[in-house]
Amino acid sequence: MVTPNGFVVPVVGGEDDAWLVKSPCSNEVTVDGQPIEGAHVVLDPGHGGSETGAIGPNGVSEEDVNLDVALRVKRLLEQRGAVVVMTRATDVRVTIDMRATLAVALQPLAFVSVHHNAGAVRKQSTPGSETYHHLEDPESKRLAGLVYEELIDKLSPYGTDWVVGGDSGAHGRRSLNDGDDFYGILRRTQGIPGVLSESAYLTNPFEERLLDTEQFRESEATAIANAIIRFVSTDDPGGGFIPALESSSDPGGGGGTGGCEDPPLG
Repeated sequence: MVTPNGFVVPVVGGEDDAWLVKSPCSNEVTVDGQPIEGAHVVLDPGHGGSETGAIGPNGVSEEDVNLDVALRVKRLLEQRGAVVVMTRATDVRVTIDMRATLAVALQPLAFVSVHHNAGAVRKQSTPGSETYHHLEDPESKRLAGLVYEELIDKLSPYGTDWVVGGDSGAHGRRSLNDGDDFYGILRRTQGIPGVLSESAYLTNPFEERLLDTEQFRESEATAIANAIIRFVSTDDPGGGFIPALESSSDPGGGGGTGGCEDPPLG
């Protein structure tokens, strides 16, 4: 539902004028608001509020870029008639639990978590974009391949001074601790075709400069929107697939409830 202050939150109980909802910080609170019946697409701009995500060498913040790109994707999809819901539409902190609960409640045709990368280890002449899919979901894998294809197509013309942290491509990432999806946002949204997109490396000065421009952000948003449209309207298989990664470390990046303060919802 949409609260009077414009926040989209999942309903967990209650009734008209007294809905019990999960707040951005995963608290259960009672608010008034307008129910939402569903969505074609849920977009998840990563980080927000006190969780900035990566910071580029000149101070460009991942939380801001994630939100701006997701808003552009939303506009492009709505121009095609899609109903789009965002897990956050302002600079506010939102837990992974709340993001996933909202996506599962809405059961969209596609879910994309928008992020930008950090910690590259080598240079390469093509974008080091990575798209992560659910380990065992072929439709999630197809969506990841389509997002990857579109990102490479739309971002490659910007130059050759890219970096990469491992191997760019579309792939899963398995936790060696339990064998499940490594990233919490994918682990908690299994059953929905979902992708975590890491389009470019904010910590690379060349890519940070690009990400600080309207033109590049619009190109990235166009790539993601085109991939979603292809996913729902064609049988295109996608490409750029590489074997799943395996990780035993904590993914980091926050997303928990510690220190989280809810904004006014009513």
